[in-house]
Amino acid sequence: AGAQIAREDRRLEHVLDAVDALAWEADADSMLLLAVSRSARHLTGVRDVDLLGRARFVDLVHTDDVREFLVRCGSLQVGERADVEHRMIRPDGGVLRVRSSIVATTGRSGEPTVSGVTIEIPVGDQLDRKRSRPRS
Repeated sequence: AGAQIAREDRRLEHVLDAVDALAWEADADSMLLLAVSRSARHLTGVRDVDLLGRARFVDLVHTDDVREFLVRCGSLQVGERADVEHRMIRPDGGVLRVRSSIVATTGRSGEPTVSGVTIEIPVGDQLDRKRSRPRS
């Protein structure tokens, strides 16, 4: 059974590595990262091993967007999903516009967690959204 689980884990890692996205899981209370895909560096500029258990997901979120992100995460009941657009800060000072699709979950011991997939919003989509917003 252990070998089968290891094969399935490797298969999932290959799938996650094939996409330009950050898959992650965090403790719901502290937002400490519990799991992160190896492709984390593409978006965050930080290696996955440097994030695990050391960083909170909100440490990657632009300071102006943290409050709204935490409110959205905190308002979810287990199984509920939400999409949150926010900015991500990279160590080199770069700022990316991203979308995190999040879901409230529970860990193996029943502790509340938040799982998500974060993708970069292409610049063209950002411009299209700005143009299509109604003006006040």
